[in-house]
Amino acid sequence: MTTDARIEADAVLRSAVQDHQAGRLREAEAGYRQVLAVEPRQADALHLLGLVRAQCGDLNAAIELLARAVKLRPKASDFQNNLGQVLRANGKIQAAEKRFAAAVRADGGNATARLNWGAALLELNRPRAAERQFQKVLDRDPGSPRALFYLAQALMIQERLDHAEAVLRQLIGAHPSVAAAHQNLGVLLHMQGRQDEARASLEQAKALGGSAAGDHRSFGVVPSDSFADADWPATTWPSTCSVAKG
Repeated sequence: MTTDARIEADAVLRSAVQDHQAGRLREAEAGYRQVLAVEPRQADALHLLGLVRAQCGDLNAAIELLARAVKLRPKASDFQNNLGQVLRANGKIQAAEKRFAAAVRADGGNATARLNWGAALLELNRPRAAERQFQKVLDRDPGSPRALFYLAQALMIQERLDHAEAVLRQLIGAHPSVAAAHQNLGVLLHMQGRQDEARASLEQAKALGGSAAGDHRSFGVVPSDSFADADWPATTWPSTCSVAKG
């Protein structure tokens, strides 16, 4: 590629990123494809196009694009993490777990990837391994709401209820409007036979709009948009999107 062509491709990529950040997915996709037409191994364009396709609900195409980006740049922690998220959204939890682990190996300070790794380990019924990941996040950021929420779940699965209760009460103290935290506290209290307290927590969850609130049997990995935490990952992708041409 000539110097002029590379400069032009870089300019197109920057413009496409601006479109992407502004939510103009059709224009962003067109820009990424324009870059790849002249530079097929441009890892950033592959990665970002993969994210657009994921946002459009085309998970298979997203996985293929993100996998190509990861192959070109295997030590890019964000690439590995985003591929893991799309694999997880596509129901491929074991493959996703491997990608999250790779993301953490590439950058041990990537808290989002470490939390995603722990959440995947919970889904694979490995709560002790998950606990270690959540605790490592809390070692760096003791108030991380996602880490506290998931840590409590890992402890509950292991029936370490006193510790789990302390974690949930710490979370609720800092984020009292999170329905899922009240929900899981209610479940925990029910498990301990503290029915009046359990009922109060479940009613509080219901008042806050908890989707499964009021049912003492409902407990699991429950992401909540109520967390004011920029690291909380998208767990679903928009189902429709205009497909760019060109």
